[in-house]
Amino acid sequence: MIWVWKQPVTLRRSCTRCGEAVYATGGACKAMGHLFHNTCFTCAVCNKQLKGQPFFTVLGHIYCEDDFLFSGVHPPEEVCNHCGSSITDLVLQAQGKSYHPTCFRCVVCRQELEGQPFAVDSDSRVYCVIDYH
Repeated sequence: MIWVWKQPVTLRRSCTRCGEAVYATGGACKAMGHLFHNTCFTCAVCNKQLKGQPFFTVLGHIYCEDDFLFSGVHPPEEVCNHCGSSITDLVLQAQGKSYHPTCFRCVVCRQELEGQPFAVDSDSRVYCVIDYH
């Protein structure tokens, strides 16, 4: 006679939305580096399950494609950390802040640093590698 263990196996973490344990047999998905039950990974507007579907996030809320595009849900306006103006085209993200690509420059030589290695001092000032050393 063969005995089969029927106890669900825990995946070591809990669901980001509900906080309950996630079991291998219950169905789960991982999105944005977080674990969700399939039934918890849903649109904040229509509650549609989003596993395997396109989705968008705004301020920590998850939206299906239709609700994001047609219900007026949009991300907040990006503002350049250097000049304070709205960013309406390309956004350069560095050190958790947003910049116009032309505003992200070395504080010494003023060289644009988009796509270039850079260093940051203890006061969060940005340098090209040459000027930092």
